[in-house]
Amino acid sequence: PLAFVYLMGLFNNKIENRKDVTNRLSNTPFLGEVPELSSDESDMIEKNDRSVLAESFRILRTNLQYKLSALGSSVKSPVVIVTSSVKGEGKTFVSFNLAMTMANSGKNVLLIGGDIRNPQLHRYLEKGSKNLKGVTEFLVYPEYKPEELVHESDANPNLKIFLSGAIPPNPAELWMSSRVDELLDYGKANYDVVIIDSAPSMLVTDTLLISDKADVTVYVARANYTEKPLLDFVSDTIESEKLKNVAMVLNNVKIANFGYGNKYAYSYGVDKDSSWTRILKAVKLKK
Repeated sequence: PLAFVYLMGLFNNKIENRKDVTNRLSNTPFLGEVPELSSDESDMIEKNDRSVLAESFRILRTNLQYKLSALGSSVKSPVVIVTSSVKGEGKTFVSFNLAMTMANSGKNVLLIGGDIRNPQLHRYLEKGSKNLKGVTEFLVYPEYKPEELVHESDANPNLKIFLSGAIPPNPAELWMSSRVDELLDYGKANYDVVIIDSAPSMLVTDTLLISDKADVTVYVARANYTEKPLLDFVSDTIESEKLKNVAMVLNNVKIANFGYGNKYAYSYGVDKDSSWTRILKAVKLKK
């Protein structure tokens, strides 16, 4: 058994915990860990939410606020780009819940669907659809004004969502348009924070084309999914200054793998069901 466990660890090249990230990216700030969700847990934070998920995003928001504060008073409405290396690491999930957490703290937040190749942000709107107009239409057609394409979040009126829109044949060329600056100027003039759910930076050039417009780049990796060698790509991208002011977030972490006591801190003050209650719920679900 010991030999089997040793060999399993030897051949496992997936990120599992915080140390796997910080060991390879020792000079890159680490914002926080997001817990793995069970199948019956919601992936959307609500107002006055006291769940472990909500608490993890509050910690993430606080750490991000320190980075934003370091930018100085000249940056009044910061632009935060959220990206990852490959598809499936949870950048849209992190983008929405980070935006929601900031909105719950009283900030006016604009969340932009910047992944126009593979739109996913619409699933966080009750009547959301890929058919709704958004970034693509704004960048292509000059007659559209930003305020015409903004949707209010069903969960919090402080959060406004600018969807991706139709999937275009030339996404990279669209991000080189001067209308991008117009969209971000609108966001900075009317909101406290602008968050962009961008495309995976290893697969396409979209994020790199607009990276200079970000004040902070939140880079998402996913535990037991992201391969450790992909962190070398993150390191090379940071060293070549293709991404600006990067900070890491590790998504989908098992509670047992949380670092620095977070597995205790996240549950502090959170109401938990007793063992008997959990058994009754399990029996009820089976029925």
